[in-house]
Amino acid sequence: RKACEIINNPILVIMDDDLSFESLIEENGQLELGYPFSYVHEIYNFNNQFECDVALGSVTGSPPLPATSCMRTFLQDFLSAEVPIKNSEKWDEPDYYYDLSETRKNWDAWKIIHNPDIEQNNADYYLNQMFFTCSKNRPLILTQLPSEKIPYEAITRGGNTVIYDSKYIADIAHPKLRRRGDSIWTILALEKGAKILKFTAPLYHDRDNDTYNSSSLQNRMRDDLFGASLQRAMTQNLEEFENILTSRLERQLEIITDCLRLVNLREKIYPKKRGIIGTFWGLTKKEQRVFIKTAKKELIRLKTCLDNYSSSIVENVERGTNLAKSLRYDLAKVMI
Repeated sequence: RKACEIINNPILVIMDDDLSFESLIEENGQLELGYPFSYVHEIYNFNNQFECDVALGSVTGSPPLPATSCMRTFLQDFLSAEVPIKNSEKWDEPDYYYDLSETRKNWDAWKIIHNPDIEQNNADYYLNQMFFTCSKNRPLILTQLPSEKIPYEAITRGGNTVIYDSKYIADIAHPKLRRRGDSIWTILALEKGAKILKFTAPLYHDRDNDTYNSSSLQNRMRDDLFGASLQRAMTQNLEEFENILTSRLERQLEIITDCLRLVNLREKIYPKKRGIIGTFWGLTKKEQRVFIKTAKKELIRLKTCLDNYSSSIVENVERGTNLAKSLRYDLAKVMI
């Protein structure tokens, strides 16, 4: 905001601290990091081509979601005894990694495309995918160059935002939310009259430098349930916030329950010989047991966490409703 006061017509880029200026691309059937375009050039090119106040960029690499939104799909691939001969590998399919999606149509298991080094082929490596990084088998990749994409109206932010009209930063306070605050800020900017488009140049999202713990896993799940539900209620009908939050919580519980079912099915089934590295069957029996034991423990903790959260739905609905109303009240004062 201070910079906006002293710089004439600035273009501002806001990006998460786990993003870099690379993109994940497919080269000769292999996924590689590269620089297929100039990010700064695309910022200026976008500004010259399209009328836009705010451009919301996406990412390649790890999906910008808590792992609890993708662990059912991870397990489906990881626990598959028979790897499909043909991989879906339709990188343009909507939400191919996302358990809570309402638009995804293909729920088949995918062929394993990521084979770790021998020293990485252990339970901890895969548990971290399941509960933190999301599946390395289904990363987001760049399928079209920015110049080949047509931008469209959007409110969901994927990690990088380009702001061409700085008044929206100066006038709208960022909501104090641990998850989805950026998207709710975007809704407020839209209600203030901003022209918002999807930015066509993604950045690379990498979570490999950290690991999960039970407490942060549960907090991210709860925060995302709350933030995503509030986001939808603000775009549809704030009076429906309780129904939206309850429905999303029930769906998340279904996913956890199904994850437990899949893990329990594998608990006493061990192959006579090692399978493909990259799957559960490529682990030693000792590491298989460690994976099963730890996954069950974390899933049960997540289920207990949601059961407890369900008892505080009314309080959370009241908190979210008051927050949305206060944000819109502050926005109205700015507009006056």
